[in-house]
Amino acid sequence: MRYEPAKVYRDGASVAVEPGAGLGMLDVFVCTNGSATGAGVLLVDGDVVGAGDGRYQVELAPGEHRLEVQGSEAATWAFSVAAGERVYFTSAHAVAIPQQPGFRVWLYQVEDDSCFFPAVTRKAARSASLGCLLTVAGLIAVMVAAVWAASTGSRDAETVAALAVVLSAVGLVTGVAMGVRTAQRMQRDLEASRVGTWRRADSATCLRGEAVAFPSTHDLHLWPAEESGVSLVFDLLLYRVARASDGVAYSGSGASLALAHAGEVRLRIDGVEVPCDWSVWFYPLTTGIHVFRVEYGPDAEGDAAVHEFTLDVGETATVHVPVRAFRVFDESTGLLSRLTPRISHYAEDQA
Repeated sequence: MRYEPAKVYRDGASVAVEPGAGLGMLDVFVCTNGSATGAGVLLVDGDVVGAGDGRYQVELAPGEHRLEVQGSEAATWAFSVAAGERVYFTSAHAVAIPQQPGFRVWLYQVEDDSCFFPAVTRKAARSASLGCLLTVAGLIAVMVAAVWAASTGSRDAETVAALAVVLSAVGLVTGVAMGVRTAQRMQRDLEASRVGTWRRADSATCLRGEAVAFPSTHDLHLWPAEESGVSLVFDLLLYRVARASDGVAYSGSGASLALAHAGEVRLRIDGVEVPCDWSVWFYPLTTGIHVFRVEYGPDAEGDAAVHEFTLDVGETATVHVPVRAFRVFDESTGLLSRLTPRISHYAEDQA
């Protein structure tokens, strides 16, 4: 596995390595905050590969694999790779969407490493910049024309001022239109590169059919559910605190802290284990009371948490299951202490 920090990629110093004989290559840019400086955790097939935002190149045997990125949110997806093939993923595209309310850890499958970060191409940036310049120029021209006409009072000045107003209006409309078109094109391009909508998993004896996994709640809401059941949204919330001589502060970086958060989530419904990971899952269930048991961990240090709750399943419902993990790093001693993870749940309309 080869790792390079985000700064190396931004500086143009990132180097692509070729997979060994008979192997494929996973090339993924992990980004868990807007500046790609977070302590993201990369897992492949459930195993921790590394920690820290940046570029990872991982050799893999040909076949099916699972990619998982954990940050303040989590995203996961299944993919296949052939011998000699290189597949590209990134979670950085959301930073380039102006309409996106906050950063989301979503996975995108892209064509090559030039699409990792940022998502704004030079052509799109020039188009958006030109639209802004036209808009600003139009506003300035309107103000100048109005002042000139008012100060001189001549017919020529009024005629020129009226012409300036017309031209300025054209500039304003053109500038706004260019900006809107650029934003819409970016949205379409990014949506086309984001990983697929849903996937089905094996069924279990407690389910009416196959469980279905989604990359995000956005995809869940687009899915036309045809049967009753419950959707569970699993979120791993990472609380990293550093204790130093000058006090206690939040720390969003550091491999030791990030690796300490990489845990596994499991789910049992009515005592039967069902498919589960950090995706959004829909479970088809019969109407009535069902018992849910969510388990997190244990990790390498033995931390574990269990949360049980019952749901009266009628119509399709969405329930969020936040898993909160706590780690405290003492800089003076270099020791990492921990608190027991906490799991809770709440219905979507209670968020």
